[in-house]
Amino acid sequence: LPLTNKTGDLTITADARIDNRDELIPALNFNGRPRETISDSEIILAAYEKWGEKCPEKLLGDFSFAIWDKRKQTLFCARDPIGIKPFYYYFKGGKFRWSSEPKAIFEDDAISKEPNLPLICLYLLNRFDEREETLYKDVYRLPPSHFMVLENGKIRKDQYWDIDPNYSIRYKTDEEYAEHFLSLFKEAVRVRLRSHGPVGALLSGGLDSSSIVCTAQMLYQEESIPNNGFETFSIVFDTFPCDERRYIDEVVQKCKVQGNYFTHEKHLSEVDFEKTKEYSDVAYGPTLFFLSPALKDSQQKGIKVMIDGIGGDELLSVDYNHLTDLLLKGKTYKLMTQIWYDCTISSHSLSFLFFNYCIKPLIPQKVKRGIRLLLKPVRGNGIPSWINIDYVKKEGLDERLKTVVQLPQFPTHAQQRIYQVVFHGWNNNIASDMGERFFSHFALESRHPFYDRCLVEFLIAIPEESRWRGKWPKALLRESMKSILPETVRMRKGKAEFSCMIDIELKERQSIKIMELLGTSMLADCGIVHSDLLQQQFKKYQSALSQNGFRITFEILVWLELWYRSVMGEPKGGDKNERTQRP
Repeated sequence: LPLTNKTGDLTITADARIDNRDELIPALNFNGRPRETISDSEIILAAYEKWGEKCPEKLLGDFSFAIWDKRKQTLFCARDPIGIKPFYYYFKGGKFRWSSEPKAIFEDDAISKEPNLPLICLYLLNRFDEREETLYKDVYRLPPSHFMVLENGKIRKDQYWDIDPNYSIRYKTDEEYAEHFLSLFKEAVRVRLRSHGPVGALLSGGLDSSSIVCTAQMLYQEESIPNNGFETFSIVFDTFPCDERRYIDEVVQKCKVQGNYFTHEKHLSEVDFEKTKEYSDVAYGPTLFFLSPALKDSQQKGIKVMIDGIGGDELLSVDYNHLTDLLLKGKTYKLMTQIWYDCTISSHSLSFLFFNYCIKPLIPQKVKRGIRLLLKPVRGNGIPSWINIDYVKKEGLDERLKTVVQLPQFPTHAQQRIYQVVFHGWNNNIASDMGERFFSHFALESRHPFYDRCLVEFLIAIPEESRWRGKWPKALLRESMKSILPETVRMRKGKAEFSCMIDIELKERQSIKIMELLGTSMLADCGIVHSDLLQQQFKKYQSALSQNGFRITFEILVWLELWYRSVMGEPKGGDKNERTQRP
């Protein structure tokens, strides 16, 4: 609800959790009020009164807010550094509307709901680095770590925070890195356990979520945070190889917490395409929708906060760019040893890793462009045949695909990759918002300790050897979790791989529905794709003649087709031949 200050000059609406309350409250004018009576919105409002446009950089936590300044006749808006809390807005013809979800903007009947077709096409081409446009025409997002001022009918935006690429942390021993990490990690978990009611945790049995659960229970035992109830929620599998029950049981038993298990095979209908009608404006994805039974149960138990391990992979084991850095440092023996280790824990061959991380990154851009020109008669323009090239050219998307997002330049390729994935990748630009929206359908707030600002700064600043050492990815986390995690979990090498479950959904259980979607494709009606070629490609995927990478394409295609129908309505029939044939 909106909150106005005592003088009536400032009014705020916010979706926020401020974590450095203990630091901010003494610095702001609260006249000795008990801290528990001061809301996060009041803290933000007081921070704006004191620091003005510099207030967001003083805040730690997840937040999006808008402040109306009556004196200046300005609207000041801001979003947290990592972009956990969404901020959507519409600004056209002198009208400004904002919300944490797009659907609220369309409560204004004067604002038409239209799809942003060029962005849909970019998503189908696996281009997910757009930070401001949304799938709705004329509805935008405020990027993470940015503020925005609306004044005199004009918008001004600026970035208030970013990772310093030259900041580094160096210790003499592994123990010092582990000690520093653990202090930050415990605080990141502690502040996200703040709740008036019980807290839930999604426990997969992997290293990240298990570390969060065990750390949370340790904090409760130390009485570092009031314990209003704490339970774990896990999806398990009877017939798929991605079952992690063994590791989940180890964590539940060690922590002596209430563990709740939900067998996926007993809830298959939860991942049906039709479920998108229940969760408006949420991207369809089997690995998101299969959480529904757990989230429903947590809602019935009065849980309002759910913590998870999202961000651990992105910050601690995102890719194999450490190989490139080893090569550039001339550490040949260590490089060859590391490639061998990496092969044993990944699905990639030695030749794949060597070419993509030891040869390809060293080829100058001019040479790469020349090679692409030489191969163009053989490989084509790089755009899949099922995408309508005429549409791509008409919208200027071929030129847009050539643009490269300008990022800060880090000393190592590993740091560069982490930054790119955390701040400009799929999770940050799409999955995070969708997850937040999905959880809200169950009256839940999702919280991600690994995406704590102080923890992110630390993990990017440390040497790659602390993140990934020899045969042990996430080496720092493993070192820090000694005596906290069960040893079988702490020292496990692999992790659950859900592609088999997704394949079953797309290739088998819902394959008829997919063929119906493709046969009546509304994206084909818009001229973006060729329906007949998509159907051919899907049949190849079903028969394993197509690369498994196409699984991701079909996931995205299904999401966008279902989303488009939810926005524009189901197709109204017509000549099927006209729908399915290329122009």
